[in-house]
Amino acid sequence: MSKIKFSIFAISLFFLLSNFASASSIEFNTKKISAQIGDVISVPIYINATEKIASIVFLDMTFNNNILWAKSFDLGPNWLSINDKEYTSIDNKWGILKTTAGFEGGFSNRILFGTAQFIATTFGSSSIRINDDSFILDTNNKNILDKKDDDLIVKIDQKKEKAVVSELFDIKLGLEKNKLFPTDELVAKVVFESFGVVPTPVNMIFLIADNSGKIILSSKENTIVETEAIFTKKFENLNLLPGNYTLKLKTLYNTNIEDNFSVPFSIHNQIHPWWIAGGIIGFVFVVFILIFFIQKHRKMTVKKI
Repeated sequence: MSKIKFSIFAISLFFLLSNFASASSIEFNTKKISAQIGDVISVPIYINATEKIASIVFLDMTFNNNILWAKSFDLGPNWLSINDKEYTSIDNKWGILKTTAGFEGGFSNRILFGTAQFIATTFGSSSIRINDDSFILDTNNKNILDKKDDDLIVKIDQKKEKAVVSELFDIKLGLEKNKLFPTDELVAKVVFESFGVVPTPVNMIFLIADNSGKIILSSKENTIVETEAIFTKKFENLNLLPGNYTLKLKTLYNTNIEDNFSVPFSIHNQIHPWWIAGGIIGFVFVVFILIFFIQKHRKMTVKKI
């Protein structure tokens, strides 16, 4: 009886080990990361396709955008990116990073898929998660993803004292044109000049107010500034009535440093080219008539003499 139990145990263990040996997974290289505000955090992602041939990987990760800012995702060697917005994108507004790539000929071992880079924007503790939508396709386009790692814990501590000085900005707001016609687009340029080299996310809120101060348009944007940067914001199809307006900008960086800027602009009635052409033709016609009557008057005067 004991031999039978041992045989059953041995068979079960064999199948269990076989399943683990052939499992295809998406893995982090560590379980926990500690950093400080302003640090660039590198997160390597590995694909383990032992005994199964993998060819295409879709990675769908979420992160806490209150403390992390996704900067980039750099693919590992021999991977070819699939540039489709639905499958390859970084959305810091919602804290989503997606990357899709193919490996020519496939592979059946543990290799580096790529490295995600995040910037620590404020202190706190959170996680980076590999979502269930992720998949690993074999050469027959069959999903062979068996498991994925648990959440990667990220702990961000307070900023180093020496980094405080390196995140001070001189910010300037300007317009390409202050006088516009209704059909023109409003183009604003925000110039950032930094005194350090720490990559710092900057949140921006653009507001357009009329002459009475009423806000008639708002738009949120974000960018990352290291040493110097110029951010261009285009407002198209504004359909504003002629009058005086103000473009306002509110910036927020380093979690609690807020600045406000404003610049005036105006909308003028547009003079159509055919109005100008008509005016010129009318003026020439009037001059021609005047010359005609002057010449006629001179001839009549000569006859009388």
